Amino acid sequence: SGTLSLILYFRYDSKNYLANSKAQNEVLLNVNGGYSFSCFIRDTQWESGVKQRLIHIGLQNKQGAEFSPVSMQTEHDTVEWLNRNADLLFENNIIVEQRVQGARYYIEHFNLDLKAKFSNDWFDVFGMVTLCDYQFPFILLRKNILKGIREYILPNGEIFVIPEEWFARYKPLLAIAKSDGDKLKVSQSSFEFINQAKVECAHAKELKERFESHKTFSKCAIPHGLNATLRDYQKIGLLWLQMLNELGMGGCLADDMGLGKTIQALAVLLYDKENNRNQSTSPTNGMAQMRNTSLLVVPTSLIFNWQREINQFAPGLSVYQFVGSNRTKQLEWLTSHDIVITTYGVLRNEIELLKDIHFNYVVLDESQAIKNPMSKGYRSSMLLKAKHFLSLSGTPIENSLSDLWAQLNFLNRGMLGSFKTFRNEYIDPIERDGDEVAREKLKMLVKPFILRRSKQEVAPELPQLSEQVVYCNLTDGQKTIYEKEKSEIRNHIMGNIESNGYGQSSISIFRGLTRLRQIANHPDMIDEYANSSSGKFEVVCRTIQTLVDENHKVLIFSSFVKHLRIVEDFVKELGVGYQKLIGSTRNRSQVVDDFQNSPSTQVFLISIKAGGVGLNLTAADYIIILDPWWNPAVENQAIARAHRLGQDKNVFVYRFISVDTVEEKIRKLQESKQLLSDEFVNGANPLSALGQDKILELLS
Repeated sequence: SGTLSLILYFRYDSKNYLANSKAQNEVLLNVNGGYSFSCFIRDTQWESGVKQRLIHIGLQNKQGAEFSPVSMQTEHDTVEWLNRNADLLFENNIIVEQRVQGARYYIEHFNLDLKAKFSNDWFDVFGMVTLCDYQFPFILLRKNILKGIREYILPNGEIFVIPEEWFARYKPLLAIAKSDGDKLKVSQSSFEFINQAKVECAHAKELKERFESHKTFSKCAIPHGLNATLRDYQKIGLLWLQMLNELGMGGCLADDMGLGKTIQALAVLLYDKENNRNQSTSPTNGMAQMRNTSLLVVPTSLIFNWQREINQFAPGLSVYQFVGSNRTKQLEWLTSHDIVITTYGVLRNEIELLKDIHFNYVVLDESQAIKNPMSKGYRSSMLLKAKHFLSLSGTPIENSLSDLWAQLNFLNRGMLGSFKTFRNEYIDPIERDGDEVAREKLKMLVKPFILRRSKQEVAPELPQLSEQVVYCNLTDGQKTIYEKEKSEIRNHIMGNIESNGYGQSSISIFRGLTRLRQIANHPDMIDEYANSSSGKFEVVCRTIQTLVDENHKVLIFSSFVKHLRIVEDFVKELGVGYQKLIGSTRNRSQVVDDFQNSPSTQVFLISIKAGGVGLNLTAADYIIILDPWWNPAVENQAIARAHRLGQDKNVFVYRFISVDTVEEKIRKLQESKQLLSDEFVNGANPLSALGQDKILELLS
């Protein structure tokens, strides 16, 4: 049939008999000084034994004299079977002869000796493939394995078929390694690639064991300057951070919101100051003098929070806030402090200055801010130089596994290979194909560098959190507006998709969905529907009045500043003390302090984008979420402003949803976890998570 086959012959002297030929007695005439006759009888018992031995070592008799490996998928599997069983075949007097036109395969035994040695923060991986009479470096197979090409041409012209197993085992390692002559170089942070490839290396095994057994907090060295008592799980977190410090690796502290990531980060900065003080070095290659300064990059809303916690828990650390129009440009002044606090915006604008400083630590708070590897924020962060890198985030992955690559590449440069490699090896197989093997491999690769504990796991003593969804009917006038707009928006979006395609219609889709969400909350948010009524607003107002009458403190979150202003007008009419935090708020520290400490300030209106992360608002015991967001993690971040360590009251959450609107459908999607692709992905982007059919269903 033109395919590679194994045909079994039995050889008696110089004559071959097909294995399926009938064993008939033969009479032979011999002329040798006379005439004689002899009878030739085939040894059928021996022939049957040979067939059984072949079946026993993995062949199947397809038909006639043709045999093939039991698990054969391609012709290359036949050659691989011959390689694997070459010695066994020889021991059983079974000879393999090739009669393949236009090709000659290497069909003897071979051996791979692959080892790794650790030196100067790098693994050197070296291997030799040994054939019968030839050796060559394993690195010569790199291109073939990465491209999925099984045939490698040997110098004598024979074809060496690369075992199928080598592709699964070694491809991830080869994809992230650097070539160095006949060796591969792999960074220390990629040690799990060494282990997964089953390459012999004592240091890689030691690192794996060390990360798996770091949870003995009795070994934790608490810095003397820490003005706080750490909980047991925080001591474990500090021990993990100290281990990373010692090994020179970066990590992401991803504890649940409200479990004290800030204090654990401050503890390791103090520990480093007290134990690992570096001697100042002279400038080299234009690099500013390296001292002991650490750079802390935070969202604008969290500057005062970090300053306060440093003053309270680590007063021995000197701080400079590198923000505002009057910020210094003097490197000597900057590097005279233990910590320089700045924002992601200033980092982008001042990267030309900051990239010339060799910091001790670079710490990113809410590090999901650099999740987009195409963004200027990510590119700026990658230009920063430091001895240690650390990130803090309660939600390190919001959109896709690309978020994971971006943050881990910042922490440990190159540990997951290039973004293209990571997409081909993990993002596409896991997100698109649901590949469980790839998912488990990736979990093992990143596990050492992400420490995450949930509130339920480590702080069961936290007061109870109760959540309730309040469904609200639209008023008649509001319903008329909504149905009219929904029809127009759906037709407009469908027309856009038809003309420009789904991928090019994202602006139109988001604009339309946002307009419907606004109408579902309160039509007053749209100028042309001013002075309209809202069913949800009436229910929200009654709820607020009841809560303030009962002397509760309430956080009110919305993704729409206009919505907050409408509620603000009602709160003013009540005569209740309140504060508001939106993107333009400048006195953030003052408004938070007032809500936390003033008994008369009962309501805090907060934009979920401006105040949904980092704030400590434990004075509140009720939380109102006015409108649902695509990603439940964003809402959970907001809830964690009150339900966190230090809270001594039960916390109640009310989520308000307008019935028969896009809001209700968003809520159903959250409940069915259609926005959560797996344990890696939180799916904040509805377009990528849902696709065209689901988006149109929202508008049905």
